[in-house]
Amino acid sequence: MEMVQKFEVKTMVRVSNQIPGESVTAHCYSSDDDLGTHTLAYAATFSWSFRTNIFGTTKFYCDFKTIHGSGNYGVFTSNVELVCGTYCVWDITAKGPCVHDQNKGTMCQEWKNHP
Repeated sequence: MEMVQKFEVKTMVRVSNQIPGESVTAHCYSSDDDLGTHTLAYAATFSWSFRTNIFGTTKFYCDFKTIHGSGNYGVFTSNVELVCGTYCVWDITAKGPCVHDQNKGTMCQEWKNHP
């Protein structure tokens, strides 16, 4: 049996707008890749996949803006990877962004900036 190195496995991040009747603006990026700015209608998603670097220091951040609040959030960091593994699902809600924990359900953060 061949061992698969961690950095050979693709990781996927998915961001989904879960605010009925409203749009969410998401600008996502890493130190190497700018994924652009996306306006997500209700229930729309934006996703991307990547391989982590050999050092395990790959990080992706998103700036989220809604009428309820905004902020910059680490959507893939070493801490987030412990929560979601190689499939990180983020729901953007009126109260803030929430990541699905592979073991404990959903973990939410409040908006960092309020209108």
